[in-house]
Amino acid sequence: AIGLSQIDVLEERTKKKREIQQFYASFLNDIDGFQMFDECSSEYKSNHWLSIVKMDKEKLQISALDLMRLLAKKNIESRRIWKPLHTQPVFTEFDFYGSIVAETIFENGLCLPSGTAMTSADLNFIKTEILAAIKHD
Repeated sequence: AIGLSQIDVLEERTKKKREIQQFYASFLNDIDGFQMFDECSSEYKSNHWLSIVKMDKEKLQISALDLMRLLAKKNIESRRIWKPLHTQPVFTEFDFYGSIVAETIFENGLCLPSGTAMTSADLNFIKTEILAAIKHD
């Protein structure tokens, strides 16, 4: 029953997630050093379950981890992208055949708040604090 009731609001929540993603992209993509993860192809439409921004710490003079910590001081919950499996202790004994792409995304990516209950005021507060943080140094 719980799953079925969530299906009823799925379209509405997906629409809200896309709006949140577009809000972040509307100001972050204009700043050299930020890049929102977006649709990988016009053939697909993301549900934007997570709003992920890739950061260039040299251009921004702040790392994703430091931005996360500054936002936390303002009670804004953000999080790192999942740590790549091959870098976790349980997998260290296994061979890894890959590149540094996953590590780079983990190191430079940040999941911004994207809860569907957020208001315009919440989003504007987050925007203000992100902009203040990158001018912080």
